[in-house]
Amino acid sequence: MTIPIAHVDEFYNEVVSKLQGHIKQSVMDKQDGEVRWRDFRMEDPFGFYLRFTELIDWDNKLTTLNMKKIRVLVVHGGMTFKNEKDYLHYLRTKKVSTEKRIYWTGDYLEKSLGKGFEIIVPRMPLQDNAKYRDWKIFFERYIPFLGRHFV
Repeated sequence: MTIPIAHVDEFYNEVVSKLQGHIKQSVMDKQDGEVRWRDFRMEDPFGFYLRFTELIDWDNKLTTLNMKKIRVLVVHGGMTFKNEKDYLHYLRTKKVSTEKRIYWTGDYLEKSLGKGFEIIVPRMPLQDNAKYRDWKIFFERYIPFLGRHFV
């Protein structure tokens, strides 16, 4: 996942001080044609690869943007099953744990990403038994509200 941020070096220093073991690539200069920017890469607590990069307006080839907050739509849930029997089996055999987990919702993303982001965490339809048809309708209704700059 690529996440554009306004002050990549400051954010990198904060991340290194807290999560150094998750850094996969230190902050460095990048270039694509005439466009130059800085980014770094890390692995989140769940093993997903994240790339934090400076804001780039590719149309105008600028690495700083005068814009409102970037909206982040958090998509979660999404398990699927071939039939109801498999789904019920999953519910009966799913590992139950009382261990504290880090969730994307709540303050985690807001604190991690900073003030330049607006976090949107809707409840996804049928999270534990997702159906393409339902999620398609959901996204068709949400996308118009995200604007031009969203993740």
